[in-house]
Amino acid sequence: EGRTPLFYCCVLKDPKETWELLEGAGADPTVTDSQARIAAYYIDHPNEIELPDTRDMSGNFRRFTSGKD
Repeated sequence: EGRTPLFYCCVLKDPKETWELLEGAGADPTVTDSQARIAAYYIDHPNEIELPDTRDMSGNFRRFTSGKD
């Protein structure tokens, strides 16, 4: 869908802090997704963004690590 993490932070209950963190790390709020929408659109329309499925083939949720495990 051409979405960056900034898009997905919009579905959080209070995305402001995460948005600021991502933007401070270099996230570009002017990037558009495959629907030609910028991330800020989804703050008012969070039901229009589908979160990626994090389950593996067995149906279990994948665990993301820092690589130190």
